[in-house]
Amino acid sequence: MRLAFLTINSDAWGGSEVLWVKTARLALQQGHSVLVSMFDFEELPEPIQELKHLGAEFYFRRRYYPALPERLKKKVKNRLSAGKQLKTYHDYLIDYKADRIFFNLGGGDEIARDEQDMLVFVKQTNIPYFIFCHSLSIVPDTNERLNENLKISYRKAERVFFTSNMQVQMLRHQLADELANAQVVSHPVNIAEPQVLKSTQYAIVNFAIIGVLTIRHKGQDVALKALSGKEWKDRSFVLNIYGKGQDEGYLKKLIAYYGLEDKVRFRGYEKSMERIWEENHMLLIPSRQDSGPITLFEAMCCGRPAVGTRMGAIPDYLETGVNGVLCEPFSYQSFADALESAWQQKDKWEEWGQASLRMIQERYDFHPEQTMLNYIISEN
Repeated sequence: MRLAFLTINSDAWGGSEVLWVKTARLALQQGHSVLVSMFDFEELPEPIQELKHLGAEFYFRRRYYPALPERLKKKVKNRLSAGKQLKTYHDYLIDYKADRIFFNLGGGDEIARDEQDMLVFVKQTNIPYFIFCHSLSIVPDTNERLNENLKISYRKAERVFFTSNMQVQMLRHQLADELANAQVVSHPVNIAEPQVLKSTQYAIVNFAIIGVLTIRHKGQDVALKALSGKEWKDRSFVLNIYGKGQDEGYLKKLIAYYGLEDKVRFRGYEKSMERIWEENHMLLIPSRQDSGPITLFEAMCCGRPAVGTRMGAIPDYLETGVNGVLCEPFSYQSFADALESAWQQKDKWEEWGQASLRMIQERYDFHPEQTMLNYIISEN
């Protein structure tokens, strides 16, 4: 089968890229042909480079639309050179003779908002296509034209994938539509074998926040404010922040403002989740906007408890008093109270960690790329 994977995320790599890349790789390994269409980043992440090595065909799109004069100039040039080369991903998809198309979206409305030519394409195409939505705004968009276009796009899709039940409910609420073809799927985890990892004792508690340093989504500043409270001044703890991103400079200023220089460490990227959880005792997820945070699932696979906000799939896997503490998002005080509650129950962390491992083993699909590929190639 000839499969096309089109991603419109503005970052070359992140949690939202993992599943489609693994699905594409599995498709190649099983003998399917694969076309990948993505923005023309200066450097391809290693997992995407691997798709090239396995024989995937690539079509790179401009990352930003040029200014009007340049667009007009390009349009004239395209007319003069008509037939000489393909100009749009529509041409590539048609010329490629794709049997299935997989749209990987950062936000649920991008198929109707960010690339109008994509909307035109899905309205016209007879090629079966699938949509994967990773993130949705908690505030519904009431733009009637946008929502009608979204309904058209989603209803025509064979399936619309999400990583949490909350996302499905939020989109149904926004569209006032049942969205009967919605399907919740799991994310791949970077863990060789789920097990409770041994860690250092609690003489100094190590908290971990893992993810891109963008406070609008991941809310690292929420944790910093919570840890700046007077009750934390004489407590023995370290916060390890893993990841890189545009808000690193701001977070460093915030750390200095709150006097947390001796308590917070920036650790950059760490490929080995086992290494992270051999060192850390608890995951903090102060997210303002999230879908299916892989970091939570990986922490659970290593037998670690968490404190997190009620966003995306977090409430599907985090239960207060069972494997951590769940709190409301968009509230500094709510997260501070949850963290304080967890601290006062340190004697239960080992029990919570064991519950995390049991829960993830019982509820999680550890081969989501095979599940996803089965959906794609089996639909009529």
